[in-house]
Amino acid sequence: KDHGKNYDAIYNRQHPPGFRWLHESFGTNWRMTELQAVLGRIQLTRMSSWTEQRQANGAQIDEAVADLNVVRRVQVPEYSEHAEYK
Repeated sequence: KDHGKNYDAIYNRQHPPGFRWLHESFGTNWRMTELQAVLGRIQLTRMSSWTEQRQANGAQIDEAVADLNVVRRVQVPEYSEHAEYK
């Protein structure tokens, strides 16, 4: 699809001869394959346990550095939950 291209600029003007619309590099409009979708759906069922484990690991790290003044700890609001990802 050529969404966003100006029709007049492409079709109603004289252009130099040759094939000008050759794309020599990959774009960013990638689509997910069916296999990737299946794997993603399976991985989503595991996300809760991954988050619980990351939160437990994060709590241990927070406890270990609580008395140190070299690390800024994240203060998570009461209405939110931190996934401890990055």
